[in-house]
Amino acid sequence: MGVEPAWLPFRMTSLPTFLPGFTTPASLDETSRRKVVAEGSRLINEGMQIFNSTLDENFREVRLSHFKAEEIERKFICFQNEVAERERRQAESHSRALIRADRKGRRTIAAELARRATLFDAEFRSFKYAQDYLGDFRECRGSVGTLWNSQNADFSFLSEVAEMSGLIDGCAQGESMVPPIEGRIRELWEPIEVSEDTTEVGADAADEGGEVDQPADSFRVSMSGYLDLDL
Repeated sequence: MGVEPAWLPFRMTSLPTFLPGFTTPASLDETSRRKVVAEGSRLINEGMQIFNSTLDENFREVRLSHFKAEEIERKFICFQNEVAERERRQAESHSRALIRADRKGRRTIAAELARRATLFDAEFRSFKYAQDYLGDFRECRGSVGTLWNSQNADFSFLSEVAEMSGLIDGCAQGESMVPPIEGRIRELWEPIEVSEDTTEVGADAADEGGEVDQPADSFRVSMSGYLDLDL
């Protein structure tokens, strides 16, 4: 990764080129002059070697710092990609979980509606039977009904009283049946409990006019509505 130092060998003939003002005393002979020039060249070469070595060391440090910076940047980009991928997978997992919860909640609501519809049919039949029974007794077994039946040749007041006593007991029993039936029918209009996940999924749908925990029944009537059972 580094660069080998570029050595610049100095010769005796090179010294005047780098040091134009360099002169040797005129009293020196040729041999002494050569020694002075050689010593100067050696000192300059040593200085250049130190300079080249320092320059090469600085270059290696710059390259190493640049490499470390690139490595840190590469790791940071990888980390960003991993975080983005993890967030994407978590979002997909959360979306799938919400979809499963929504489907499960819808199946639960549909099953509960079917169960309540069956119970409502049975309870309402019982309620209508009790109301019809009480209505028939009040209409046909009152004073007017007794006077009408007295026109028959086989009419017996004692048998009529006995029959009316039995019907009165049945009427009292029928009247006692009505409030519990009304209570059980009203319970069928209680909101359907769903999980928090289903409620979260259905929040947007509820804003659009739907009801999550109180859906419409098959007759397009809101199960959260009020049914007047006072017939």
